[in-house]
Amino acid sequence: MMYPQRGPAKNVTGTYSLEVKGDSLISYLPYFGRAYMVPYGGGKGLNFTEIIGNYYESKNAKGQTEIAIEVTNEEDTYLYQLSVFDNGNATIDVRSKEREPITYSGEMEIEE
Repeated sequence: MMYPQRGPAKNVTGTYSLEVKGDSLISYLPYFGRAYMVPYGGGKGLNFTEIIGNYYESKNAKGQTEIAIEVTNEEDTYLYQLSVFDNGNATIDVRSKEREPITYSGEMEIEE
């Protein structure tokens, strides 16, 4: 599911993902919302591969894993905040300087 800041939640169909591979974040997520200062035509949105600037991971009091990932590309600076639950469900909050925040929910797949 996708939860834009404005408007109703939307069911996401297709193959979308967020992947950490080595020192890089691979973001392939749809985006609906207001963009402020982005390239003509909308730019890359949340579809890019970039080197991770900062990475933080911790467990909260409920046993959930909280992950924060900061990345910067030529269009914007992003903060991805993930909450991973014991049953494999996860939420992703994406905040950036040039776009309204958006939240996603879904299931995690861990590859070995």
